[in-house]
Amino acid sequence: MQRTLVVVSWERSGPGSDFDPACSFCEKKKSDGNRRFIAGPAGVFICEDCVELCAGVLEEEREA
Repeated sequence: MQRTLVVVSWERSGPGSDFDPACSFCEKKKSDGNRRFIAGPAGVFICEDCVELCAGVLEEEREA
């Protein structure tokens, strides 16, 4: 199964954007200072901070 990920970057959306998604994991919003999100299906988003945290957890499991 092929999946498509969409990275939402606020530098490209410009100032004044009304779109303010929240991370589905930590619930932080764009307005809380997050700059990039990955959009999933049905309005699900994960922020850059949570992606880094998850990557660290997976890396620790691989090393164990």
